[in-house]
Amino acid sequence: MNRIKIGVVMMLLAMVSFNMKAQQTTTAYGFAVKGQKLMEPQSYVFKPTGSASDLTLSVKNIRTTLIIKGTNRNDVKVEAKDLLAPSEKAKGLRSVSAIGEDNTGLNLRIEQEGNRVDLSGTSLKRTSQATFTIEVPRAINLTINYDMWGAKGLRVMEVDGDIEVKSSTADVLLADVSGPLSVSSTGGSIEVMFKSLDGSAPTILSSSSGDIDVALSADSKVSFQLRGTQGEIFTDLPTTFKNIEKGPYLQLNEGKEDAVTIQGQGVYGSSKRLVFSGLPTKMMVGDLNSGGSKLEIHTISGDVYLRKR
Repeated sequence: MNRIKIGVVMMLLAMVSFNMKAQQTTTAYGFAVKGQKLMEPQSYVFKPTGSASDLTLSVKNIRTTLIIKGTNRNDVKVEAKDLLAPSEKAKGLRSVSAIGEDNTGLNLRIEQEGNRVDLSGTSLKRTSQATFTIEVPRAINLTINYDMWGAKGLRVMEVDGDIEVKSSTADVLLADVSGPLSVSSTGGSIEVMFKSLDGSAPTILSSSSGDIDVALSADSKVSFQLRGTQGEIFTDLPTTFKNIEKGPYLQLNEGKEDAVTIQGQGVYGSSKRLVFSGLPTKMMVGDLNSGGSKLEIHTISGDVYLRKR
């Protein structure tokens, strides 16, 4: 019996020792990374050529917390916090990957081609716990591919240019933006607080299972198109919505007989013989202040909130 007690005590002491060591070790992807510590906050500044309103910042291969702020600066400043330091074995060596060589010291690669500035992560391992804050000119356009499982969360603030976001499970917050916007998410929520709503092109917000929350000024001129299956719609805007039912929408692509697109339905076969699945698309439409900029919202199971700002 005493041997059993001693064995239990030894096992508990071993577990406590293991947990203490684990807490003292920085982790990446949930696994301990021996001998690596967090770096002090680091920053990098890139000066693109060309007018900010003509430039597009393309961000991809980053799945950690990402914050993008529009500012009065005319360059792009990236700050990294909680970035995992290289191991001692890497001292004096360059960081390279299939994506490209790290040219910022932040596990990022940034370069310009024409009017596009590409910013890409080069290592998921050392950036998994980090927060990247990117300050950009307010007039710049953004294309953000955040379509990575395990992405932490995306915030974009005070950017006046066009914004395109593709996300999987991470929540997306856009504040003090004008658009046009094109934001899609598989399982994350989408929250947009409009400063104004640009009418040069439709703004489209789409999420399969996440909620979509939109706040805009009550004097905005907006034409709404809302499509949903299971979720509810809540609003305090002085808008009367009506429900209309539309059949499948079919369109030939580039004149090719066998290339078709269809909205809201499944499609099988070629344009010569089409079989549709599902029910006709249900849509709610409504105008705020006699209508204006087009705002389309698509959900399957998520709820939609339209509120006065």
